[in-house]
Amino acid sequence: MPDNINPTLANILPLYNCTLNNSHVTRIGNGLINDTFLVQPNNDNEKDNFLPFILQRINTQVFSNPQAIVNNAKLIHQHLQVKIDQQLYLFNSMGHLPNIYQDYLSNVDSSTNKNKTHWRALNYIPNSYSVEVINTTIQAELVANAFAHFSRTLSDIETHKLNETLPNFHNIDTRLAQLSSSLNTNFLGTHTRKEKQIKITKNQTLIDFVNNQKAFISHVNSLTKQLPIRVTHNDTKINNVLFSKLTLKPIAVIDLDTCMPGFLMNDFGDLVRTSCPNIDENSTNLTAMEIRLEIFLAIARGYINAFNESLSLIEKESLVIGVQLIPLMLGIRFLTDYFNGDVYFKTTYAEQNIDRAKNQFHLFSLLQSKHNELLNIVISI
Repeated sequence: MPDNINPTLANILPLYNCTLNNSHVTRIGNGLINDTFLVQPNNDNEKDNFLPFILQRINTQVFSNPQAIVNNAKLIHQHLQVKIDQQLYLFNSMGHLPNIYQDYLSNVDSSTNKNKTHWRALNYIPNSYSVEVINTTIQAELVANAFAHFSRTLSDIETHKLNETLPNFHNIDTRLAQLSSSLNTNFLGTHTRKEKQIKITKNQTLIDFVNNQKAFISHVNSLTKQLPIRVTHNDTKINNVLFSKLTLKPIAVIDLDTCMPGFLMNDFGDLVRTSCPNIDENSTNLTAMEIRLEIFLAIARGYINAFNESLSLIEKESLVIGVQLIPLMLGIRFLTDYFNGDVYFKTTYAEQNIDRAKNQFHLFSLLQSKHNELLNIVISI
């Protein structure tokens, strides 16, 4: 059990008809944003009192409006449940559980400060497991198909009813503006302008690299004006798909906090970014970076086929632009966070966000060099 969490759990668990005494609470997952726990009955005698469920503390430093993400998730779950009943959605949907007051968001005193903490409970899907890294083309195709099936099933939802839980999350102009603002203001806290200027001078090459992408960014902005708005997941890592222990196939798309109206190219791009390079975003061995084309082909096949030929040509072509856009944008975010004093992304050493930015910019360049090859793969499906 994590330090300082027990006092808060002692307050939150009774809202879901259990206590520290009659339940067993374990941290699950490795998410960097929210804290997630599995709550199970302590023994067989308690199984009649409550079923296992997921309890999650929402990070309000990232999600400033926790009610918005709960409302989104409820709306999406209700829509998917209708499709499940009609046998049009092939997976489970992880719904929210109300507390004893019939509220879906619980606010309790924190054990570490005077602020309220925000919690929600979710259905637990038994006999399931998650995967951290795509190792096979079969996994790649299954995961891509699951995320695409999720978005396709939500294609008839009223997108205007969904909250933008992270405004401008995949807006490249916003990310550029944030970088510019960081470069032109002092560090937060005790850092001086002189200290910051030293860091800027040291990393001017990376800043210049970003400034040299104006043509690509202009193309992105022109393209997005022609694309349909869809419901997108916006965090399409393989560990946001649950697999069945019985069939070894996907049974649920989870972690809907970032689900918002958006473009498919962003979901596809993030899936490729996290799955196709042979090294991860923290690696500094950039000369060893390669794109696993067999994984890309499997992702493209699984993703595009899930739409049953309903994607327009321009939307299919946009997927390859998304593949390049997401690492460029993430590299800009890493660079910005470094100049802001590493306040968003967790780091384990002083230059880690700079190393991450270099990694993502290298990936962007590598993917750009393979643009035609990747485009031919996508168009051929």
